[in-house]
Amino acid sequence: MTSLTLKMDSGLAAFDCPDHYATLGIPIGASSKSIRKRYLSLARSLHPDSCGSGVDKDLASLLLSKLINPAYEVLSNEKQREEYSVLLRLVGKRVYQERNLSYFKTQGAQAVLESENYESLYDQTVTTLAQSQYNVLDHVMGLINELSELNLAYLMRQENQPTHPKPASGTMGMPTAPPPVAVASPPDMEAPVASAVAPATRTPAPKQPPADSFVSQYCRRAEELIDKKAYEMAIKELKDALGLDAKSATCHSLLGTIYLHQSRPTMAKVHFNQALKINPQEIAAIKGLETLNKQQKAQQKNQQKNPAKPPHQSTHASKPAAKKSGRGLFGFFGGK
Repeated sequence: MTSLTLKMDSGLAAFDCPDHYATLGIPIGASSKSIRKRYLSLARSLHPDSCGSGVDKDLASLLLSKLINPAYEVLSNEKQREEYSVLLRLVGKRVYQERNLSYFKTQGAQAVLESENYESLYDQTVTTLAQSQYNVLDHVMGLINELSELNLAYLMRQENQPTHPKPASGTMGMPTAPPPVAVASPPDMEAPVASAVAPATRTPAPKQPPADSFVSQYCRRAEELIDKKAYEMAIKELKDALGLDAKSATCHSLLGTIYLHQSRPTMAKVHFNQALKINPQEIAAIKGLETLNKQQKAQQKNQQKNPAKPPHQSTHASKPAAKKSGRGLFGFFGGK
């Protein structure tokens, strides 16, 4: 049995984001037809019943079941692919805001950052890498990581499309620093980071923003995800924000709102109360608690008018619902 570790450690993995496009070896935004065609090709070449005699069948089956099938499941489903596209767009915004070139170690990703015609170069590079992606199964993860770096660079360029200076010889494709300017850049900024994404007209690099500005960015991304009903992704954004500032009333209010949408009143109440402890004037938390209280009163009134009858079927979920108001509340939120 193979000991290959199926773990991505580059590109989108730096943001705890699975890279389904890199797994299948197709460019971001590929059509449904292209996604299906690529999947069928990989499934035929890796399925134990159809792969070649010299192929490690155990490893081929592992790659197919653990990587390729889950990636295809997301990208072939219109709703899941739309939610995934939102997540990728948010990753692109974040990596552009961070301006951290340490994410890009491969020449292909660096070339996409530098090229004026980056979209064409990106498509060509993905196609080239995909041709040999699953030829040697022991090398698959290395190529997936390389493709994921390429995808990260592409997402960064999609957020902003600056003109990058051509690299000097011996720089391994990394952009060189621009000519000196009259105003010196602040000492806490690294020159290569500024030159990688700045427009042709140079201005002094801004100082690193305080933590609360990053928290605001997390909250904005979470609000976008809430609008898309991508609640689990929004929860992750807000928990990351609380890691920077545990006393953010806005984060707690948004978490309470999400849990309210998910029919999890206990968790919603915890976060609404926490928000009000931090800021007694937090409007979203006040309104959230009002909503919870109204719905709980309506639930209790409904139970008084229509006492629950003993259920005919003996199930673990139905018995406590008639005895404990907490379970009944869950049932109320779930009934739409």
